[in-house]
Amino acid sequence: MASQCARAGLLIMSQKNEGIVIVSEADCQRLISRGAAFEAVEAVFASMARGDAYNFPVIREAIGHADALYGFKSGFDRAGLALGLKSGGYWPGNMARGLTNHQSTIFLFNPDTGQLKAIIGGNYLTAVRTAAASAVSIAHLARKDSTVLGMVGAGHQAQFQLRAAAEQRNFERVVAWNAHPDMLPSLEAVAKEIGLPFQAVSQQELAAQADVIISITSAHEPLLMADWIKPGTHLACMGTDTAGKQEMDPRLFTRASIFTDEVAQSISIGEAQHAVSASACRILPWPMLPHARPLNKALLASLCKVASLHVQTLSTDPRVSTHYPDRACSLYSVSSALCCQRACTGECQNRLIVAAHCPHAACESDTAHFRHSA
Repeated sequence: MASQCARAGLLIMSQKNEGIVIVSEADCQRLISRGAAFEAVEAVFASMARGDAYNFPVIREAIGHADALYGFKSGFDRAGLALGLKSGGYWPGNMARGLTNHQSTIFLFNPDTGQLKAIIGGNYLTAVRTAAASAVSIAHLARKDSTVLGMVGAGHQAQFQLRAAAEQRNFERVVAWNAHPDMLPSLEAVAKEIGLPFQAVSQQELAAQADVIISITSAHEPLLMADWIKPGTHLACMGTDTAGKQEMDPRLFTRASIFTDEVAQSISIGEAQHAVSASACRILPWPMLPHARPLNKALLASLCKVASLHVQTLSTDPRVSTHYPDRACSLYSVSSALCCQRACTGECQNRLIVAAHCPHAACESDTAHFRHSA
């Protein structure tokens, strides 16, 4: 996405290829739509699956001032020739100043020479990209008959999430919970704008009613318990991006089909960090392409977690395909894992099997496609 902004910025500013292009937040909002973000994120999933794009290790630290977290996220998309980094973090006091808590700036470099090509406002791109990532997971993993969207969190990013998710299924209503109920009216306004009834509910009521759940918070403890999640639910866990953060009960990882962009980040700074540390599961890498079928009601849930999709922001999370027996939900973590979503034999119990190397012919999985019988 940043590359798209930079290319457009060259035209906007009538500059030649030499020199540095500066693209403002306003230009990014004008140039990159939700649809464009969705297509770019989906394409980067495929690029990462082919091994053409990858993220570098994240640097993210508390700076000891203003309770802020600051760091660098970088990556390279060889197919799109996008090389760069995003510098920024989270300033919890910004809302009181009339600013968004998340602040970032993107720097793009010429992959042939290393020279700086562009400086791009990163706040809007981060928001629209994060929303696109969960939207891609809903498009490929959530049940087609999903009608109730659950929103856990009501901050600035939640509004982007709601708009993007609403375009993926024929939702009939929205149920939402936030630690600070006074923030829910802003999310309700978005739901009203797109024509969806909105109801503030408890966490347990949300889990019981929602077919698709998006969590986008800065929590450091489980907000949804495994026993609350109903069969067939799809969860897109988008908030956990730092060591210590947590939104989901680790037991979900033993009950759900798990999908992730990058295993290393998922188990270190993503939602899976708690499940792995508690030995609830172990995650093995498998490149996920966007060919997965939605879960059916016989399965418990799909859980996905996206931790840090820097290369998506730059180009703008393959996911891991795993095999777990008798799961009833899908978890999408932007950094969590992809599953055949199919009951396996006893050989698979208590461990995740890389679908590309699954010994069971019934899985019909390979590294080029993700396919199975519903």
